Amino acid sequence: MAFEKGNKLGGRKKGAVSKAKKTLKEMITDDMVKDIIKKLVEQAKAGSTDAAKYLIDQKFGKANQTIDNNLSGGVKVIHDDIK
Repeated sequence: MAFEKGNKLGGRKKGAVSKAKKTLKEMITDDMVKDIIKKLVEQAKAGSTDAAKYLIDQKFGKANQTIDNNLSGGVKVIHDDIK
């Protein structure tokens, strides 16, 4: 199996993710983040639904979604309102 102990080919190297996160934190400045957010807001205002969805999800959290498992009438996805 891929994640069995001793399998050199399975999984990721220890600390690889934390090293990548540390490198990103060191390279990306607060000003860069502000510029990226400004660009996202511009794109959302210009009609990008992906940018708008991302910003709304970050601001308010993702909307709760439930699925009605009664398949006799098809699948119905119910979206809760943003709180």
